[in-house]
Amino acid sequence: SLADLGGGLGLLSPAAASVGIQAWLVDDFGDPVNQRFPIRELGVHTKMGVGLVDAPVREWGEGFDDASLDVVTCIDSIEHWHHSPRPVFAEAMRVLKPGGVLFIGGPNAVNLRKRISVPLGRSNWSHFEDWYDSDEFRGHVREPVVGDLTRILDDLDFELAGVWGRNWAGYLGGLVPAPLMRVIDHALRPFPTLCSDIYVAGRKPAG
Repeated sequence: SLADLGGGLGLLSPAAASVGIQAWLVDDFGDPVNQRFPIRELGVHTKMGVGLVDAPVREWGEGFDDASLDVVTCIDSIEHWHHSPRPVFAEAMRVLKPGGVLFIGGPNAVNLRKRISVPLGRSNWSHFEDWYDSDEFRGHVREPVVGDLTRILDDLDFELAGVWGRNWAGYLGGLVPAPLMRVIDHALRPFPTLCSDIYVAGRKPAG
């Protein structure tokens, strides 16, 4: 059983459901993309049997009993929150079974590209118009670093199960050709603090 926090239109939860995992997607579905493509009208998640929990992520745990889930995921969501992540992930500790896993991922605030571009005067934040012209800003509020994510796990008494770095952003188009990007990506993976995307897994103690 798995709950994906802030997954939006992402396909993690239906992919999990397709292999027999009981999956829930928790989101307020308030991003502009959700307004253009309502998730229930798309039908992908509901067709695969994903439970849709339409709620602010701060309230996500209200629908789950103690020790009722095997996995809680939160990928590319934490950087958008205007509130502390602590109570959100404290609920994960409550609802996970002993030995269950919390998996958190997000953009790295200090990846290698930003370490180069910021000293050259290029902003490491989202486009000015996305922030300035929006009635409600839903962009990146605070991007984490690896130390932030591991500190969250430690603070909530999770056992650190792994740290990974990937460089998905580089494949989305830019100055680096795809074949070279693959080389760069694999070269940086042993150094998560330099990667564009960072992930940590924490395990709830069994005893």
